[in-house]
Amino acid sequence: MYERYVPGYTLTDKSRVSVRMFIDRLGFHEVLDAMESACVKNIRASQEFKYFCGICWRKIKEGN
Repeated sequence: MYERYVPGYTLTDKSRVSVRMFIDRLGFHEVLDAMESACVKNIRASQEFKYFCGICWRKIKEGN
């Protein structure tokens, strides 16, 4: 999904490990929702993934 919203960007191996960890802790649909929220947010280019990680960590801390 991220690569669809950010043309020309490919997740690094480290980013892929983070996404897998978030899926393990939150579930696929929660992570997908977080990814979409980050991608449609009007923020600086290349900051979407960092914002996505922030959303996921907040969900983890809140116990979701």
